[in-house]
Amino acid sequence: MHKVSHSESHRSRIALAESGDVAILTLRGDIDATIARGLRDSLTWAVDHHPGVVLDVSAAPEIAPAGLDVLMRARRRGHGRGTRLCLVAPSRSLRAALGGDSRFSSFEDCESAVTWLRTAALPATGGGR
Repeated sequence: MHKVSHSESHRSRIALAESGDVAILTLRGDIDATIARGLRDSLTWAVDHHPGVVLDVSAAPEIAPAGLDVLMRARRRGHGRGTRLCLVAPSRSLRAALGGDSRFSSFEDCESAVTWLRTAALPATGGGR
């Protein structure tokens, strides 16, 4: 896995790595207004440069409206570019905020998400399963 540099101010809360043609963003802490700009920038880069993006939210227990807005915009951007975006271990709070939105495929771990992205006909032709 290849590490990619990202915004210094969000280093402790957003980790961005590449595994071949898949970008993996790992979040730590709540997805709120304090992280929204860095998350938006990281997701935009990942969606623009990869056919598959994994967002590991296993260590992100809560999501605020600003964070939800970033996720929905990234999903729309990905859809427009043919990029699949999936979540790893979303919290009950995040699942509730998404309201059962099936446009985000969810997995229990990063390995399963990366495997699915590599076997699902990339680039994507639509939303998740």
